[in-house]
Amino acid sequence: MRSLCALLTALLYIAVIGCTADGPRSKSMFGGLSPFRGPTGADVVQLEWGLIERPVGDRYLNEDLWALANEQILPLERKDFFEREGLRIAQIGGLLPAEFLEMVHSERSNPSPQRKLVRSGHATLLAIGPVREKCECGEPLPGIRTGLWFEHPTSLVKAQFGIAVTPSLANDNKVRLSFTPQVEHGEVKASIRPAADGSGWTNSPQATTEKYGELSWDVTLAANDYLLVGCWFKSASCFGKEAFVRVDEPRPVQRLLVIRAARQVMELAGSETYEENVPPRTVAAVARVTPR
Repeated sequence: MRSLCALLTALLYIAVIGCTADGPRSKSMFGGLSPFRGPTGADVVQLEWGLIERPVGDRYLNEDLWALANEQILPLERKDFFEREGLRIAQIGGLLPAEFLEMVHSERSNPSPQRKLVRSGHATLLAIGPVREKCECGEPLPGIRTGLWFEHPTSLVKAQFGIAVTPSLANDNKVRLSFTPQVEHGEVKASIRPAADGSGWTNSPQATTEKYGELSWDVTLAANDYLLVGCWFKSASCFGKEAFVRVDEPRPVQRLLVIRAARQVMELAGSETYEENVPPRTVAAVARVTPR
Protein backbone atom coordinates (compact mmCIF):
# COMPACT_ATOMS: atom_id res chain seq x y z
CA MET A 1 0.00 0.00 0.00
CA ARG A 2 2.86 2.37 0.88
CA SER A 3 4.54 1.55 -2.41
CA LEU A 4 1.35 2.34 -4.31
CA CYS A 5 0.94 5.70 -2.51
CA ALA A 6 4.56 6.62 -3.16
CA LEU A 7 4.17 5.75 -6.85
CA LEU A 8 1.00 7.83 -7.19
CA THR A 9 2.68 10.78 -5.43
CA ALA A 10 5.67 10.59 -7.76
CA LEU A 11 3.48 10.43 -10.86
CA LEU A 12 1.44 13.44 -9.68
CA TYR A 13 4.64 15.43 -9.03
CA ILE A 14 5.99 14.62 -12.49
CA ALA A 15 2.69 15.62 -14.11
CA VAL A 16 2.63 18.99 -12.37
CA ILE A 17 6.28 19.72 -13.19
CA GLY A 18 5.72 18.70 -16.79
CA CYS A 19 2.78 21.06 -17.20
CA THR A 20 4.53 24.07 -15.67
CA ALA A 21 7.97 23.54 -17.15
CA ASP A 22 6.87 22.48 -20.61
CA GLY A 23 3.92 24.83 -20.95
CA PRO A 24 3.86 27.36 -23.79
CA ARG A 25 6.09 30.36 -23.43
CA SER A 26 4.30 33.68 -23.54
CA LYS A 27 3.84 35.20 -26.98
CA SER A 28 3.19 38.56 -25.34
CA MET A 29 5.59 41.24 -24.21
CA PHE A 30 3.42 41.70 -21.11
CA GLY A 31 2.68 38.15 -19.98
CA GLY A 32 0.71 35.07 -20.94
CA LEU A 33 -2.90 34.83 -22.01
CA SER A 34 -4.94 31.67 -22.01
CA PRO A 35 -6.52 30.71 -25.37
CA PHE A 36 -10.06 31.95 -26.03
CA ARG A 37 -12.30 32.39 -29.03
CA GLY A 38 -11.76 35.65 -30.91
CA PRO A 39 -11.34 37.11 -34.40
CA THR A 40 -9.50 34.70 -36.69
CA GLY A 41 -8.18 34.82 -40.21
CA ALA A 42 -5.21 35.87 -42.27
CA ASP A 43 -6.10 39.56 -41.89
CA VAL A 44 -6.03 39.60 -38.06
CA VAL A 45 -3.31 41.53 -36.24
CA GLN A 46 -2.40 41.16 -32.58
CA LEU A 47 -1.80 44.55 -30.95
CA GLU A 48 -0.13 44.91 -27.55
CA TRP A 49 0.34 48.19 -25.78
CA GLY A 50 1.04 49.66 -22.39
CA LEU A 51 1.53 53.06 -20.77
CA ILE A 52 4.81 53.22 -18.88
CA GLU A 53 4.56 55.50 -15.84
CA ARG A 54 7.55 57.23 -14.29
CA PRO A 55 8.10 60.39 -12.21
CA VAL A 56 7.77 63.65 -14.14
CA GLY A 57 11.11 64.52 -15.73
CA ASP A 58 12.51 60.98 -15.32
CA ARG A 59 15.94 60.88 -16.97
CA TYR A 60 15.61 57.39 -18.44
CA LEU A 61 12.25 58.24 -20.02
CA ASN A 62 13.52 61.53 -21.46
CA GLU A 63 17.14 60.81 -22.38
CA ASP A 64 18.72 57.39 -21.84
CA LEU A 65 16.08 55.25 -23.57
CA TRP A 66 15.94 57.43 -26.68
CA ALA A 67 19.70 57.21 -27.08
CA LEU A 68 19.24 53.46 -27.68
CA ALA A 69 16.27 53.78 -30.05
CA ASN A 70 15.90 54.65 -33.73
CA GLU A 71 14.27 58.07 -34.13
CA GLN A 72 14.83 58.07 -37.91
CA ILE A 73 11.56 56.28 -38.65
CA LEU A 74 9.78 59.57 -39.43
CA PRO A 75 10.48 61.38 -42.70
CA LEU A 76 13.25 63.91 -42.17
CA GLU A 77 11.12 66.80 -43.40
CA ARG A 78 8.51 66.14 -40.68
CA LYS A 79 10.75 65.65 -37.66
CA ASP A 80 10.89 69.34 -36.74
CA PHE A 81 7.12 69.62 -37.03
CA PHE A 82 6.54 66.68 -34.69
CA GLU A 83 9.06 68.08 -32.23
CA ARG A 84 7.25 71.44 -32.18
CA GLU A 85 4.02 69.62 -31.39
CA GLY A 86 5.78 67.72 -28.62
CA LEU A 87 5.50 64.17 -30.03
CA ARG A 88 8.61 62.00 -29.84
CA ILE A 89 8.52 58.71 -31.77
CA ALA A 90 11.10 55.96 -32.13
CA GLN A 91 11.51 52.24 -32.79
CA ILE A 92 13.55 49.82 -30.72
CA GLY A 93 14.35 46.17 -31.41
CA GLY A 94 17.07 43.55 -31.45
CA LEU A 95 18.87 43.13 -28.13
CA LEU A 96 16.62 45.13 -25.84
CA PRO A 97 17.99 47.13 -22.87
CA ALA A 98 17.44 45.44 -19.51
CA GLU A 99 15.96 48.55 -17.91
CA PHE A 100 13.46 48.90 -20.75
CA LEU A 101 12.33 45.28 -20.35
CA GLU A 102 12.06 45.77 -16.60
CA MET A 103 9.73 48.74 -17.14
CA VAL A 104 7.58 46.81 -19.60
CA HIS A 105 7.16 43.78 -17.33
CA SER A 106 6.78 45.68 -14.05
CA GLU A 107 3.27 46.13 -12.62
CA ARG A 108 4.46 49.32 -10.97
CA SER A 109 5.66 51.06 -14.15
CA ASN A 110 3.27 49.32 -16.57
CA PRO A 111 0.10 48.93 -14.48
CA SER A 112 -2.46 48.24 -17.21
CA PRO A 113 -1.06 46.45 -20.30
CA GLN A 114 -3.51 45.49 -23.00
CA ARG A 115 -3.76 43.08 -25.92
CA LYS A 116 -6.35 43.13 -28.67
CA LEU A 117 -6.97 41.25 -31.89
CA VAL A 118 -7.86 43.66 -34.70
CA ARG A 119 -8.72 43.03 -38.32
CA SER A 120 -6.63 44.81 -40.91
CA GLY A 121 -8.11 48.20 -41.72
CA HIS A 122 -10.03 48.54 -38.43
CA ALA A 123 -9.05 51.38 -36.08
CA THR A 124 -8.48 51.01 -32.33
CA LEU A 125 -8.19 53.92 -29.89
CA LEU A 126 -5.30 53.84 -27.42
CA ALA A 127 -6.24 56.14 -24.53
CA ILE A 128 -3.40 58.11 -22.92
CA GLY A 129 -4.07 58.47 -19.22
CA PRO A 130 -7.34 59.42 -17.50
CA VAL A 131 -9.74 62.19 -18.52
CA ARG A 132 -8.56 65.77 -17.89
CA GLU A 133 -11.19 68.05 -16.41
CA LYS A 134 -9.81 71.05 -18.31
CA CYS A 135 -6.89 71.81 -20.62
CA GLU A 136 -5.77 74.19 -23.36
CA CYS A 137 -5.52 72.58 -26.78
CA GLY A 138 -4.87 73.63 -30.34
CA GLU A 139 -7.42 73.29 -33.12
CA PRO A 140 -6.81 70.49 -35.67
CA LEU A 141 -6.54 72.68 -38.78
CA PRO A 142 -5.60 70.72 -41.95
CA GLY A 143 -2.83 72.06 -44.13
CA ILE A 144 -1.12 74.11 -41.41
CA ARG A 145 2.27 72.58 -40.73
CA THR A 146 3.39 74.90 -37.93
CA GLY A 147 1.80 76.26 -34.81
CA LEU A 148 -1.12 73.84 -34.61
CA TRP A 149 -1.16 74.19 -30.88
CA PHE A 150 -0.04 77.75 -30.24
CA GLU A 151 -1.83 79.76 -32.94
CA HIS A 152 -5.31 78.40 -32.31
CA PRO A 153 -5.66 77.50 -28.62
CA THR A 154 -9.01 76.43 -27.27
CA SER A 155 -10.14 75.35 -23.82
CA LEU A 156 -11.47 71.80 -23.55
CA VAL A 157 -13.32 70.18 -20.66
CA LYS A 158 -13.40 66.47 -19.85
CA ALA A 159 -10.67 65.83 -22.40
CA GLN A 160 -9.50 62.30 -23.16
CA PHE A 161 -6.24 62.25 -25.10
CA GLY A 162 -5.64 59.26 -27.32
CA ILE A 163 -4.09 57.91 -30.49
CA ALA A 164 -6.13 55.93 -33.03
CA VAL A 165 -4.12 53.12 -34.65
CA THR A 166 -5.15 51.23 -37.79
CA PRO A 167 -3.14 48.09 -38.66
CA SER A 168 -2.60 46.65 -42.13
CA LEU A 169 -0.56 43.76 -43.46
CA ALA A 170 2.90 44.40 -44.89
CA ASN A 171 5.50 42.23 -46.65
CA ASP A 172 7.72 39.72 -44.83
CA ASN A 173 5.07 39.07 -42.15
CA LYS A 174 5.39 42.64 -40.90
CA VAL A 175 2.58 44.93 -39.78
CA ARG A 176 2.04 48.49 -40.92
CA LEU A 177 0.46 50.80 -38.34
CA SER A 178 -1.17 54.15 -39.13
CA PHE A 179 -1.57 56.58 -36.22
CA THR A 180 -3.74 59.69 -35.75
CA PRO A 181 -3.72 61.61 -32.43
CA GLN A 182 -7.07 62.82 -31.19
CA VAL A 183 -8.87 64.35 -28.21
CA GLU A 184 -12.40 63.42 -27.14
CA HIS A 185 -13.97 66.14 -25.02
CA GLY A 186 -17.18 67.58 -23.62
CA GLU A 187 -20.28 65.93 -22.31
CA VAL A 188 -21.20 62.57 -23.80
CA LYS A 189 -24.23 62.84 -26.09
CA ALA A 190 -26.37 60.31 -27.90
CA SER A 191 -25.23 59.66 -31.47
CA ILE A 192 -27.31 57.85 -34.11
CA ARG A 193 -25.17 56.19 -36.77
CA PRO A 194 -25.06 53.03 -38.94
CA ALA A 195 -24.33 49.81 -37.04
CA ALA A 196 -20.90 48.31 -37.58
CA ASP A 197 -22.42 45.03 -38.81
CA GLY A 198 -24.63 46.78 -41.36
CA SER A 199 -27.82 45.63 -39.64
CA GLY A 200 -29.32 49.10 -39.36
CA TRP A 201 -28.78 52.04 -37.05
CA THR A 202 -27.40 52.26 -33.51
CA ASN A 203 -27.84 54.91 -30.81
CA SER A 204 -24.63 55.09 -28.81
CA PRO A 205 -23.13 57.75 -26.52
CA GLN A 206 -20.47 59.85 -28.22
CA ALA A 207 -18.23 62.71 -27.15
CA THR A 208 -16.94 65.40 -29.49
CA THR A 209 -13.74 64.19 -31.17
CA GLU A 210 -10.99 66.43 -32.52
CA LYS A 211 -8.64 64.55 -34.85
CA TYR A 212 -5.16 65.92 -35.52
CA GLY A 213 -4.59 64.68 -39.05
CA GLU A 214 -1.46 66.79 -39.47
CA LEU A 215 0.13 64.72 -36.69
CA SER A 216 -0.60 61.38 -38.40
CA TRP A 217 2.24 59.01 -39.18
CA ASP A 218 2.89 55.44 -40.39
CA VAL A 219 5.42 52.84 -39.29
CA THR A 220 6.10 49.22 -40.23
CA LEU A 221 7.07 46.81 -37.43
CA ALA A 222 8.47 43.29 -37.34
CA ALA A 223 7.23 40.91 -34.64
CA ASN A 224 10.09 41.74 -32.25
CA ASP A 225 10.03 45.51 -32.72
CA TYR A 226 8.62 47.99 -30.21
CA LEU A 227 7.30 51.44 -31.03
CA LEU A 228 7.86 54.21 -28.48
CA VAL A 229 5.54 57.23 -28.42
CA GLY A 230 6.25 59.92 -25.86
CA CYS A 231 6.90 63.63 -25.58
CA TRP A 232 9.67 66.18 -25.76
CA PHE A 233 9.75 67.07 -22.08
CA LYS A 234 11.28 70.53 -22.56
CA SER A 235 8.55 71.62 -24.97
CA ALA A 236 5.89 74.11 -23.93
CA SER A 237 2.14 73.43 -24.03
CA CYS A 238 1.51 71.17 -27.03
CA PHE A 239 -0.20 67.87 -27.82
CA GLY A 240 2.69 65.69 -26.67
CA LYS A 241 3.28 67.57 -23.42
CA GLU A 242 -0.42 67.78 -22.53
CA ALA A 243 -1.01 64.10 -23.29
CA PHE A 244 2.01 62.46 -21.67
CA VAL A 245 2.96 64.73 -18.75
CA ARG A 246 0.24 64.92 -16.10
CA VAL A 247 0.97 67.16 -13.13
CA ASP A 248 -2.76 67.50 -12.46
CA GLU A 249 -3.12 63.92 -11.16
CA PRO A 250 -2.85 63.04 -7.43
CA ARG A 251 0.55 61.53 -8.19
CA PRO A 252 2.22 63.60 -10.95
CA VAL A 253 3.36 61.23 -13.67
CA GLN A 254 5.01 61.13 -17.08
CA ARG A 255 3.91 58.41 -19.48
CA LEU A 256 5.37 56.60 -22.47
CA LEU A 257 3.24 54.57 -24.88
CA VAL A 258 4.87 51.26 -25.87
CA ILE A 259 3.34 49.31 -28.77
CA ARG A 260 4.03 45.97 -30.36
CA ALA A 261 2.22 44.33 -33.31
CA ALA A 262 2.34 40.95 -35.03
CA ARG A 263 0.28 38.72 -37.28
CA GLN A 264 -2.18 36.58 -35.36
CA VAL A 265 -0.68 33.45 -33.77
CA MET A 266 -3.02 30.47 -34.07
CA GLU A 267 -3.30 27.86 -31.31
CA LEU A 268 -3.78 24.13 -31.91
CA ALA A 269 -3.90 24.23 -35.71
CA GLY A 270 -6.27 27.19 -35.73
CA SER A 271 -8.93 25.84 -33.38
CA GLU A 272 -8.53 28.61 -30.82
CA THR A 273 -6.97 32.02 -30.50
CA TYR A 274 -6.59 34.73 -27.89
CA GLU A 275 -9.43 36.69 -26.39
CA GLU A 276 -9.97 40.02 -28.08
CA ASN A 277 -9.15 42.39 -25.22
CA VAL A 278 -7.98 41.09 -21.83
CA PRO A 279 -5.45 42.56 -19.41
CA PRO A 280 -2.66 39.92 -19.70
CA ARG A 281 -1.80 39.58 -16.03
CA THR A 282 -5.30 38.49 -15.06
CA VAL A 283 -4.78 35.09 -16.64
CA ALA A 284 -1.00 34.75 -16.58
CA ALA A 285 -1.13 31.96 -13.98
CA VAL A 286 -3.48 29.92 -16.17
CA ALA A 287 -1.22 30.30 -19.19
CA ARG A 288 1.79 29.02 -17.28
CA VAL A 289 0.15 25.64 -16.63
CA THR A 290 -1.50 25.12 -20.02
CA PRO A 291 0.04 22.00 -21.62
CA ARG A 292 1.27 22.05 -25.18
